[in-house]
Amino acid sequence: MIVFVTGASAGFGAAIARTFVKGGHRVIATARRKDRLLALSQELGDALLPVELDVPDEAAIKSAIAALPDAFRKSTYSSTMPAWRSAWNRRSRRAWTTGTT
Repeated sequence: MIVFVTGASAGFGAAIARTFVKGGHRVIATARRKDRLLALSQELGDALLPVELDVPDEAAIKSAIAALPDAFRKSTYSSTMPAWRSAWNRRSRRAWTTGTT
């Protein structure tokens, strides 16, 4: 399986990338912090492809996908760590903390 993980430079994203690689899968690890992605790649080897990517930038996503090597083109699973941030807007936070919208 090929897994596409966003937010892979730290925290849950990095843990998810490690888990899948250690389970024998290939991982496309994306994040904004290239230095941390490269460190993760050195740790996990060729099964992890580091891709510097800022998820809110739609053009960057299209460009990154178009540039994937053939061995990583058929992603079958996606784990998107920062996606909750865009959904967790001010209105959602206010509703969560005060019970109002």
